[in-house]
Amino acid sequence: MLIFILIIIGCLLILLNLKAIKKEEKSFYNIFHNTEENMEDVEIKLGKIRQEFSETILELQKEIVDIKKDIDKLYTIIELNNGNLKDEESLQEISINKKIEHEEKTNIDFKKNTKINKSDKNSIKIDEISDLLMKGYSVEEIGDKLGVGKGEILLVRDLYLK
Repeated sequence: MLIFILIIIGCLLILLNLKAIKKEEKSFYNIFHNTEENMEDVEIKLGKIRQEFSETILELQKEIVDIKKDIDKLYTIIELNNGNLKDEESLQEISINKKIEHEEKTNIDFKKNTKINKSDKNSIKIDEISDLLMKGYSVEEIGDKLGVGKGEILLVRDLYLK
């Protein structure tokens, strides 16, 4: 009788545990199924991104190959024309050097002339201002006669005439 009671209690425990396991399986199954669906979405997105990257990489590789071919063509053209280019370049350099030398000479001459003219004009103004000051004209009268500002007359008077 004791064995019979133990067997009944064991069967009851097994049935209760099976019901609990089924409930857990349903909740676990739902969670697993949801994550599986989400993983599929993520994997699809990853697949699309990988496809885009592979396409762009393929395009870049094609462009690189085309550029390499163009560079090789240009190198061969340069090598063929290298002798002709050296002669033309030397002629161009000579003509450019002559132009630069001519421009430098004209610039130097122009600078000398402008310095002389500026110093002549300044000395003439200084002489005129000093003459008018010696005659007793006021600063305003000198400015009106020469068309020069009062500040310039005062500056000349203070710097050059003392």
